[in-house]
Amino acid sequence: MKKGLKGLQVMCMAALLALAAGCGSSAENGGTQAAPAESMAAESSEQASETPESVQEAASETAEESHYPVTVITYDYEKNPIELTFTEKPTRVISGQQIWNEMLMYFDLDEYIVGAANSDSNVYGDFQERYDALPKLEDTWHNKEGIIAAEPQVFFGWRSHFAEDSLGDMQSWIDKGINMVVLNCANNACGAPSIEGVLQDFANLGAIFDIEDQTDAYIAEAQKMLDDIQNTVNALEHKETVLMLEYYDGSTNVYAWGTESLSGQMITYAGGENPIVESGNISLEDIVAYNPDKIILMNAGDSDTEEDRQSIHDAFFALEGLQNVTAVADGDVTIYALDDIYGGGIRIVPAIHSIYDWIYEEK
Repeated sequence: MKKGLKGLQVMCMAALLALAAGCGSSAENGGTQAAPAESMAAESSEQASETPESVQEAASETAEESHYPVTVITYDYEKNPIELTFTEKPTRVISGQQIWNEMLMYFDLDEYIVGAANSDSNVYGDFQERYDALPKLEDTWHNKEGIIAAEPQVFFGWRSHFAEDSLGDMQSWIDKGINMVVLNCANNACGAPSIEGVLQDFANLGAIFDIEDQTDAYIAEAQKMLDDIQNTVNALEHKETVLMLEYYDGSTNVYAWGTESLSGQMITYAGGENPIVESGNISLEDIVAYNPDKIILMNAGDSDTEEDRQSIHDAFFALEGLQNVTAVADGDVTIYALDDIYGGGIRIVPAIHSIYDWIYEEK
């Protein structure tokens, strides 16, 4: 284990896990909240019992009215910024992709989902039961009739949802009264992807649903974790060279993720050196020339079982000419699912820390 790195994972991951628990609003939704001091609880209970229900409801409505209207920025298929205004908290939403499913469940907003995309990968963490209970909407990329029939106030999707051969022009949907929000870094919607773009998705969600106390806390804790990693690895005399590659049995090419992509940037955020800038196919000779210390293989398939990962591992190690590459010779090759390291959502920051831990802690 490298000097100075010990214990960082425990502190940072514990903080995010505690934050995740704090986002839950009820035991039914799988969340927990710290109990306040007994005197505060008693005082709060006494005040509540003395306050007429109508007054409490009026106060709640006034607080909500003071938050709205709010405006957030999203992007259409051509990457043009679009201002969306919300005059009230949405209570009918469609989640057009698994990353949005998980973000909404994380903040206990799944009660507002009237249509959820079927998962295109393994469901993250302990969300499987809640995901199974979501009302599903088939083919959110083309099912225009289903979307309209669900009568959503907002559709959370990807930039590619609004391609001409998918749902079509975003503005036409907004004109129908459905606000369309895309992930900032999905399909490079906001231009150059970054962790700041990922965290902006959380800020947008907080503004839309008036839960900024929760999303701001998540963003602050995530940023602290990233800062702690950078402060620690900046003190190292040597940073490991890491490639992020995609290869499957029978493929004719190896694809490399460069630092112009969010996936490739995750190596940098985790404290490694990614020598590739522009993503694209890479030759075996190039891999030999880069001679990385470690290699991450991306599983972009629909399934992420141990068998799937073993198949990817075996196919890559069967490639001729890589046996003397440091990462291959030392067996320093690992595999991540696409949704863990692409697009955004709740998986990205934990994955960055996991990559950091794999690069430096597991020594």
